[in-house]
Amino acid sequence: MQFRTEHQLKTKLLERFDALVRELYAVGDARSNTEEWRKRDNHLSGYIDAIAVTELIEMQVLQEMIDRIHLEVFGESRLERRRRLQKLQKNVEEMNWKQLDTPAFERIRSRKK
Repeated sequence: MQFRTEHQLKTKLLERFDALVRELYAVGDARSNTEEWRKRDNHLSGYIDAIAVTELIEMQVLQEMIDRIHLEVFGESRLERRRRLQKLQKNVEEMNWKQLDTPAFERIRSRKK
């Protein structure tokens, strides 16, 4: 496929970039540790590197697209999501897991008394 103008080339690169980011987010987020997620993440990273080499599109434009797509897919910004998940992780770490050593039926029975 030959592009007549630089604008057409940029448009195609950005369309494909958009699709790759959406495909990655469809599999999960950075907390995902599946082979499929890592494969898509590596592919996207290679695509970003290739765009960087061409110097046709500024990295800031790509970052803004990632941020916009993340907001569309997850319903929150990357920063908001990171903060929310860190708070959840902190709550899990602070939980008194010792209380779960007692069987559930005994814990329920003791609450009813």
